[in-house]
Amino acid sequence: MIGLVVAVAGIAAFSTTTVHASKISSNYSFNAEKSGAGSVPYTVKSSVKSGYIWNYSHTKKIHNIKNYPNSNWYVNYASVKKYNQKSAVYYRISSNSGNVKGLIWSGYLTRLLSKAPSEFNTQSSFETYMQTARSQRLARQVMKLFPNSKLSLDLSQITQNVNANHPLKTEKYTGIINVGVLKPTGNTDTLSISEKVGGDMAGGAITPRATYIKRVLENNGFTQEKRNSMSNYYLGIYMPDNAQVMSDFPKNFSFTSPYPMENQDEGMNGIVQIFLAKLK
Repeated sequence: MIGLVVAVAGIAAFSTTTVHASKISSNYSFNAEKSGAGSVPYTVKSSVKSGYIWNYSHTKKIHNIKNYPNSNWYVNYASVKKYNQKSAVYYRISSNSGNVKGLIWSGYLTRLLSKAPSEFNTQSSFETYMQTARSQRLARQVMKLFPNSKLSLDLSQITQNVNANHPLKTEKYTGIINVGVLKPTGNTDTLSISEKVGGDMAGGAITPRATYIKRVLENNGFTQEKRNSMSNYYLGIYMPDNAQVMSDFPKNFSFTSPYPMENQDEGMNGIVQIFLAKLK
């Protein structure tokens, strides 16, 4: 590890910040188009309150990340740039919507990572994670839609990998409701909640997606009154929300660099699993 002092006149936003960066080759670069993972999801470090996004030529400030507190950022390209004899890694990024694009110093951002239910051993640790992790912001809105249903690690683990080729198998639960397969009624949209929220709307703003889920629920008879009455149901959720999922990596894997690496980073995970069930 080396100490990198960010003090580039007229370019760096923090003139007195010292950060630690991995040693990186001067010819380091990352190109999402050449990477099997595609764009790599990042989020602003919790300690960063302000940071400029520049035009690609690094001559004009065009945005400040402080004005986009709810956005994640997708790194499409990275390279080492040298200014005033000091080198640093810069990212070409785009926002959730794709409307905000530009160049930013890598030190402002950190990988957006998520955990699968299978990575937890206790209910309490799972609940803490679901209530605090940035990647679970949409999941928290789903939980609010079922205020009296209890979040269950066990059900979340059982339903984590359910799909058309791997049907749900359990002798513990009954009255199982696969919320993810519900579709809207009365319009031309034929996509299920999982397909819409994890596909067309993946990685987007939280509120529109939560509103969509609520509307589809109500289309299918799950009114607020009905949802409030489901206190005897458990809730199983697995929603990485476009983060990279650590269980998708090899066992005991750890990143060798804070920067995106074509031979290490995995793809974004947009899976949406939402199940309700009662104990037998």
